[in-house]
Amino acid sequence: NKYGLGKFINHYPKELSGGMRQRIALIRTLATRPKILLLDEPFSALDYQTRLSVQDDVYDIIKNEQKSAILVTHDISEAICMSDRIIVLTKSPAKVKTIIALEFPKNLTPFERRKTPIFHEYFNKETLELFERAFTKDCQRPSAYEWQEHLWKLTHRLKQCKNNPNHVYFTSKGCGLCSVESKFYKDLDVIKQKRQTPEKIRGIEVTQLSTKKVQAEKEKKHHHDANMQKIFIVSVISYVTFFAFLIKILTPLKNDIKEISLGFQGLIVVFVLLGLRKLLNKGAKIFEQLKNKVVCETLLVYAFIWMLMSMVLLNELPKNLFSLAN
Repeated sequence: NKYGLGKFINHYPKELSGGMRQRIALIRTLATRPKILLLDEPFSALDYQTRLSVQDDVYDIIKNEQKSAILVTHDISEAICMSDRIIVLTKSPAKVKTIIALEFPKNLTPFERRKTPIFHEYFNKETLELFERAFTKDCQRPSAYEWQEHLWKLTHRLKQCKNNPNHVYFTSKGCGLCSVESKFYKDLDVIKQKRQTPEKIRGIEVTQLSTKKVQAEKEKKHHHDANMQKIFIVSVISYVTFFAFLIKILTPLKNDIKEISLGFQGLIVVFVLLGLRKLLNKGAKIFEQLKNKVVCETLLVYAFIWMLMSMVLLNELPKNLFSLAN
């Protein structure tokens, strides 16, 4: 549902389109929670229109999941619109020939990148034509002179970085290598902070996780829960006993209680019940049993019954009612 495939949960792979299969393959890979994704020409089997759509989907999924990805592709436009950096390799045995840092406005999808003017600065048409001629069958391959002339044009468009004389760039956005370096150092700081912060699982540091320590923690928790169970039982017995003997406790104050009106006595009972409810709600933070509403309501009803009986007997209400009847 998160990636718009919930409707097809009961479909077989053969019933899905190529784009859907690519999305499912990526989601299946993300299920293992990898730190980095390796994508080897993932869009090569798709038609052009589907490829543009799936590129946006894959890009969004990777960004939302905050994953790093290495994309292998022979499509120059695909590399430009999907990447933050492009690493150009030589022929086998492959070596890094150059690294190009891309500078696009933030939060643009691959399709939106294709519409920006800067895309065409990276995506040089003359370069593309030379590569197409070089790798397409039945085409006249570019001569060494053509390559040399084209490279001469590109190198003479390069601008020297003001911050670092060893850096050059040819876009209007400034030096991409400097921005990559600053981003790299920021990412390093984030990684250092994460490493300094101990990783925890259920409140226990990963470094402290071992069979013996986990077993010791379980026994400690079991012992604590057993003690809390005993304390709860003792507290409930004390609670029940107090209200059961409430009449005897209040008997010495019988005359003083009779002087108070029944309405005021009723208000006292209501306030006592409200106080008990508040006390039980606070107790729920300590005792798991009090989180059960049935237990709390039972204790409140029990207290109300004994307070009502105490009120009736201490005020001699049955005797007074018979007197009124006579």
